[in-house]
Amino acid sequence: MTFNQVREKLLKGKHTIRYKSLTTEGNEHEVIGSLLNVNLFQSQSDKILVFLEEEKRWQDIEVSTILSVEPV
Repeated sequence: MTFNQVREKLLKGKHTIRYKSLTTEGNEHEVIGSLLNVNLFQSQSDKILVFLEEEKRWQDIEVSTILSVEPV
């Protein structure tokens, strides 16, 4: 997925984001995140800043590690 594809989905609401771990080969993570109700400008990058809904905090995720972004 590209940065813009991920960004467009997250701007529409909460999504489950599944991505590969950068620290442990073979591990995957799943989080629920969005960019909804956020006045935040992000330009094209290798990382995207996502608001984790359940943890109420921000996390940057490397775009190349994202496996899927599916609506909740």
